[in-house]
Amino acid sequence: MWDAESAWWQRMKLNERIIVPSENFNGTMKDVCNGLMQQNQQWHDWVKNSSDAMLDHVFQYYNSKKEHFKQPIFQMLLHVFNHGTYHRGQLVNMLRQLGVEKIPPTDLVVWSRKK
Repeated sequence: MWDAESAWWQRMKLNERIIVPSENFNGTMKDVCNGLMQQNQQWHDWVKNSSDAMLDHVFQYYNSKKEHFKQPIFQMLLHVFNHGTYHRGQLVNMLRQLGVEKIPPTDLVVWSRKK
C-alpha cells in the first residue's frame, strides 16, 4: 500500500523517477506503519487544501510499464483511495486467517463518525 500511494504521490508531483519505499527499506514494521501514516497525512493535507480547479487538473504520467496516460487528478485520487480500501480488506482477511480476533474497523463511515 505504501509503495502504491507513494508512487501515485510522486506521479502527481511530476517526479521523473518514481522511487518506492520498499526499494531500499531496511526498517521495522513500526517504520512501515509510520511511513504509511506520513504518506496518508500528505494526501489528507493536499486534498484539504486543494481547489476544484486543482482536482479537475489533467496531469500526465507514466505507469510502471512506461505507458503514458493523461487524466484528471480527482480520478487518480478515487483510484488511490478505492484501491487502498481493497488492500485494507485483504489485510483484515489475512489477519483473521492468522487467528487475530481484535481488529479495528476499517470502514470509512466508522472512521468519519469519530471525527
